[in-house]
Amino acid sequence: MIAPETDKADAGLRTRIEKEPQRAPFDTASLGLESSAEINLLPALFSVVIPVYNSAAIVAETVSQVRAFFLSQGYRYEIILVNDGSEDGSWNVVSGLARKFSGVVGINLLKNYGQHNANLCGFRESKGDYVITMDDDLQNPPAEIGKLIEAARQGHDLVVGRFESKQHRFIRRLGSRVVGWLNRRAF
Repeated sequence: MIAPETDKADAGLRTRIEKEPQRAPFDTASLGLESSAEINLLPALFSVVIPVYNSAAIVAETVSQVRAFFLSQGYRYEIILVNDGSEDGSWNVVSGLARKFSGVVGINLLKNYGQHNANLCGFRESKGDYVITMDDDLQNPPAEIGKLIEAARQGHDLVVGRFESKQHRFIRRLGSRVVGWLNRRAF
């Protein structure tokens, strides 16, 4: 379904695709829960926000690996794909995945607002108890999500992953080192 635009501030900004019903209500009565305190024992919902930019060739594989992780662990999840004004057909892939899988939500930004704004859009749409951000190109291996979840369940408010080694081109690594050096000298 394509949700109609209702907020003038958002009019023309995005299109959201989701299968109906997106989320079935969780039936707490069938679990024999008697108090609202017991409801806190329900399994957490994890929201994975993935900004997508010109990644038509890889985003389906990324979603496949993220889904495989959550399904293998038995965790409840949603994957929010935010197409950030891609020009390569990424939206066709994203909207197709959202129509195919009930746990996938697709949001289409009509122009490129940048990765941080795409993440913020995904955060706004998320329904999860925890929010996990990932890149669309598998730079963040979905198999590592378990380490983030484990750290969060130990009581940490914020969990951040760190690359052992990034897989970027030489020129990008060189630029990052120059900027890092300048920041250390200036601050």
